[in-house]
Formats: sequence, C-alpha cells, structure tokens
Amino acid sequence: MVTFRGFISLLDHSLANFELVKMNTDLDDSIKAVILHEVKNAVSSLQQDLLNSITTVMDSRLSSFQSKLQQSQQKISQTQIAKLEETMTDNYSFQRKGNENQYRHEFGWKVVSDYVANPIADDSEDEKKMMRAQSRAERKSKAETLRKANQD
Repeated sequence: MVTFRGFISLLDHSLANFELVKMNTDLDDSIKAVILHEVKNAVSSLQQDLLNSITTVMDSRLSSFQSKLQQSQQKISQTQIAKLEETMTDNYSFQRKGNENQYRHEFGWKVVSDYVANPIADDSEDEKKMMRAQSRAERKSKAETLRKANQD
C-alpha cells in the first residue's frame, strides 16, 4: 500500500529527474518523450494506488458507521417497544383520586358513544341524557352477552 508521504517523495524525485532531463539539452527528443511517458505512468499508478487506498478506508469506515447506526436504531426501537408494552400491561393510576370514578363504570366508552350518537334533549338536561345513554349501553351489552351465549 502506498502512503501519502511515499507518493510525495516519489513525485518529488520524478520531478527532479524531469528537471534534469529538461535542463540537459543534449538528449534527443525521443528519450525525453520516453522519460516523460514513464514519469506520467509512475505518477498515474501512484495516484490510482492512493485512490484505491482512500476508497478502501472510506468503505470500511462507512460500513462500520452503518452497522453502528443500525445497532443504535435497533436498541432505540427495542427500548420504545419495551416501554410501550410496559405501559400497556400496567394499570393506569390516576394522580388525582377524583378522576378514577369516571373511568370505573362497567360500560365505559359504550355509554359515551351512545350519548354522542343519540342526542335526547338539549344541554340543560345533561344528567337525563347520561342516564338514558347509560341504560341503552347496559341493554346493548346484555343483549350482546345473551346473543353470544345462545350462539355457543
């Protein structure tokens, strides 16, 4: 593998030789052309070796970075999944005790959906609407339970 310093020293040496050839006017043009061609080939070869070395280093660093990034993303996603599973399995505890009662009702969201779907009176009779919605939700729940029991 050619290092950058080796490339620089070879290039300096080649340029020094080229300067000597240029200064020596006794050499004929065909020899100058051959020397120039050899110098260009050597420089080109060294440049290609240097480029290949840089490419190899960059590829290895990039693949290392990609694998570390994938591992990091997997750890983050596993942590998030674990938190979600923990949140879903744990029972929610209210910070204020007054908020628990509104979520303890047996029919829960069925009452709310029935309340929204069947507006019985205006907003001044909210209590009556809630009671009627609750009774409708209870009847629907009982009917579903009976229907499932009869199917089995």
